[in-house]
Amino acid sequence: MADIFISYSKRDRSTVELLSAYLEMQGWEVWWDRSLMAGDEFRDEITKQLSRAGATIVVWSSNSVGSAWVRSEAGRALAAQKLIPVKTQDLGPTDIPPPFDTYHTEDVGAFHQIREAVAAELASPRKLPSVGAQFRFEFFSLIGVFGGALTLLANLDKVLALADWTKWVVERWAFGLDHVWHVLFSWLHVDMLPSTKFQLSMALF
Repeated sequence: MADIFISYSKRDRSTVELLSAYLEMQGWEVWWDRSLMAGDEFRDEITKQLSRAGATIVVWSSNSVGSAWVRSEAGRALAAQKLIPVKTQDLGPTDIPPPFDTYHTEDVGAFHQIREAVAAELASPRKLPSVGAQFRFEFFSLIGVFGGALTLLANLDKVLALADWTKWVVERWAFGLDHVWHVLFSWLHVDMLPSTKFQLSMALF
């Protein structure tokens, strides 16, 4: 029997992989539908795992709010008083379907809060995590970092374009103020080095 059942939309698989790996690293056994199988027989297995789990995490997202199966699983968990709702960051509280919108819902990335909610729900000591569980969590964490790096690289040309635009503004600012300093210091009969004028222009900028 699994300690935790996770209900989710298959489109959010990568999010659930990381959450599951984290919970397994805490020493809990997690069950979630990793398969693409369908049919009554497989649904019976899901229902059995849902009823046996000590806690049920429902991941609300723009993909899952319209899923009849996720709503059904959330309703069963709520009736059994073992529901732990979480949501993706792009989802607002009013986007969660009623009556589940009335319950406090953490972001799916708030691992510490989710861990505390599960611990309170299960109220049982956790086992030591396996080496495999720790490896899975590190692996999926690295995938997330790698994905963020790819996004940054994909938008690098926009960042460089912004840098060129900023350089153009700074150069025009320094050029204009150089003339102002020239007139002012000539009127005061003060000789200033060009580097000093540039530094004053940058200080004002």
